[in-house]
Amino acid sequence: MAYTHFNHPGRILQEEYFDELNITQTAASKATGIPQSTLSEICSGKRDITAETALRLGKFLDTDPRMFINLQAHYDLEEAKAAFAARRPRIQIKPWPATYQATLRSAPANT
Repeated sequence: MAYTHFNHPGRILQEEYFDELNITQTAASKATGIPQSTLSEICSGKRDITAETALRLGKFLDTDPRMFINLQAHYDLEEAKAAFAARRPRIQIKPWPATYQATLRSAPANT
């Protein structure tokens, strides 16, 4: 399956781990102690993967939990970029050097 940068990490968890390894959400829930409803919400993209959930999934799937954290952080950043781009015409943020130079030009000279 081809992924875009907007795929929720829960979708990746479901398709690349649970489906590929023939693991049901119920079995993963019992093995990890993560409520089945929580796993269902994560896999459907309705809930984020928390640090604790990443630790549990990492141990269960024998993978580095940071991978799940990184997937979540990447997803969150891409969502924020999209939201920011939609508001960008109304928000004017200048890079630091331009802001600093403008401040220096408008500051009164010390005498």
